[in-house]
Amino acid sequence: MSKHTPGPWFANGQRVGTTIGACVAFCGESSSHGVDGNQSITKEECKTNARLIAAAPELLEALIDSWNPTISSAEREAKARAAIAKATGETK
Repeated sequence: MSKHTPGPWFANGQRVGTTIGACVAFCGESSSHGVDGNQSITKEECKTNARLIAAAPELLEALIDSWNPTISSAEREAKARAAIAKATGETK
């Protein structure tokens, strides 16, 4: 049983949220600081991070499914490609 917030998740610019209403402000308008408070990251990096975080549940599912013999290789590939596209911003 997964312990993360159920999806689907979305990335809208620098914000990440779920369809159940949870929305987390991910970055400030121009940059954000790293965990140690010293590293500044760009707005574009914030958006890229938001997409990756939003795609994490689908990426995990695709990885788990890669070992599932009851799922066809075509279906596994389609799920993996869709998750990668979401993470890289190729699709919404």
